[in-house]
Amino acid sequence: MVEIIPKKKREREEPSYLNNILFFVFLSIFIISLSLFLIFKVQTGRYQKETEDLSAQLQLQKGSKEFRQLEKKMLTYRDKFKNISKILALYYQPSKIFNELLNKTIHPKIVLKSFVFTETDNGEPKIEISGYAPDKESLAQQIKIYESIPEVQRVDFKGAKVEKEGNLKFTLSIFLSSEYLTPQQ
Repeated sequence: MVEIIPKKKREREEPSYLNNILFFVFLSIFIISLSLFLIFKVQTGRYQKETEDLSAQLQLQKGSKEFRQLEKKMLTYRDKFKNISKILALYYQPSKIFNELLNKTIHPKIVLKSFVFTETDNGEPKIEISGYAPDKESLAQQIKIYESIPEVQRVDFKGAKVEKEGNLKFTLSIFLSSEYLTPQQ
């Protein structure tokens, strides 16, 4: 008689505490960026509507004292509108680094532990990354991935050491071209 051997249930790995924290940090940065963008959009629309209303009133009351006062008010709103438009034109999403550089280019076996964004003495953007790799090959592949990105000028390997679990704890410095952070117009 054939015996049926029950299969062992695979235990699902729980996401690490660090992954949860990083997820919520990136999510909060994204939400803050999105809300600021929407606030600026709403203000732009409101100022534009007020400018149109004032222009209509000016057409009705041309030549009076009220006309001159409304004209001043309209010019003030026009200046505010221009300033907000300039801010929106130069708006840069900080999530570009996280989304394009880190999330899309991370090796599946690499776990990032910390991320520090700074500038060098000559003003070049620099990212200090530390994390864990299961082996030297994965770490070497990750370095090659970063080096293949056109916006990355160079990658400096700061060092690695073997942890108790057998993972390599590493530190990298990624130097970006200054054009990478320039807002698109």
